[in-house]
Amino acid sequence: MVTAVSGMLKRMAAPLPTFGPCPRLLRSEALRHLHDALPEEQRSVLAHALRNVDAETPAAWDGLFVARSSGGDDDIVGALWVQLVAGNTAVLWAPPGDNPVVAGLLRAAAALLDERRIPVGQLVVGDDDGYSPRLLKLCGFPRLCCLIYMYAELNPSPDEAVADEAAFPRGGAIASYGLQFVSHAADAADRLGAILELTYVDTLDCPLLEYVRPVSDVLKGYRAQGRYSARDWYFVRENDVDVGALILAEHPEYGNWEIVYMGVVPEARGRSIGSRIVRLALDVAAARGGQRLVLAVDETNGPALAAYKRCGFQQWSRRIVYARLHRPA
Repeated sequence: MVTAVSGMLKRMAAPLPTFGPCPRLLRSEALRHLHDALPEEQRSVLAHALRNVDAETPAAWDGLFVARSSGGDDDIVGALWVQLVAGNTAVLWAPPGDNPVVAGLLRAAAALLDERRIPVGQLVVGDDDGYSPRLLKLCGFPRLCCLIYMYAELNPSPDEAVADEAAFPRGGAIASYGLQFVSHAADAADRLGAILELTYVDTLDCPLLEYVRPVSDVLKGYRAQGRYSARDWYFVRENDVDVGALILAEHPEYGNWEIVYMGVVPEARGRSIGSRIVRLALDVAAARGGQRLVLAVDETNGPALAAYKRCGFQQWSRRIVYARLHRPA
C-alpha cells in the first residue's frame, strides 16, 4: 500500500512536458516519433504526404510541434504536425490517446489555426484508432461528420463514345444517360463556382462546411486531389441548362480514379440525375484505364448512399472527421 501511494505521488509530482514548435535539428526525430505513434493505417498516408512536401520550405514545418520532457533530459515525448494544404485548409497528424501530452499538442495546433485564420483544420481517424472524442472536443476539435469510403470495380468495356478521346474537346459536350457533359469546366471558374454554390444548398454532405471557405479556395482544394486534368471537370447539363457538376481525379499509383465532387442543383433533384452522373463517371474512369472508382460520402446522406449502391459501389472504410472551423466574419 505504501509503495502504491509513493508511486502515485511521484507521478503527481512529475513536471509536465513543455510544448512548442519543433527546432529544425529535431525535425527528423519528431517525425519518426509521430509516425510510430500513429495508428498503423495512417503511417503510410503520412509517409506519402511527407514525400510530397518540399523539405526545404520553412513554412511547411511551421505546424510541426513537439512535447519535450521537463526532467532535464529534454527528450521528445510527443509530436504533432499541422499540414497546410491547398485550398486554405489543414490536415492534422496527431497521436491518439487521452493524456496531457496529446492535449498540449492539440492546443498548440488550435492556436496556430486560430492565428492564421485557417478556415478548416481536420483530423480524419477510424473508430478504433484510440482517439478520445472528449479530449478532441475539449481542445477545440469537435466531431464534424462520419465519412463512408466506397469503391466500384470498373467495367473493362466502357461506352465507346466516352472512350473516344475526340469526345472531350475543350468545352465540347458529350451526350450520355440523357444529360450533356461539358468538359474543361475548370477553365470557367466563375460559372463553375456559381453552380457549386447552388449544389451546396440544403446539402446532406457535411453541411457544417457550407460557406466556411470561399468557393475559390474550394476549387483550389479540389484541383490538388490526385492528378489534375481540366478535361475531367464537367458541367452537367439537361436540355441546355446547368443542373450540376462532376469533378474527377486520377490516382495512378493505386490504379484508382476518384469522384472528388458530384453535386446537383436543388431544382434538378429527385430525377435520378445523380445516379446518371455517377454512371458517366464510371465510364470515364474505365475509359482512362482505371481499375476502380472511389469516393467518400457523409453517412447521413441517405439519397447519395442509395444512388452509389445502385451503381455498384461497396463500402470499404468508415472514418470520423474532427475539425476546427473558422467562418468568415
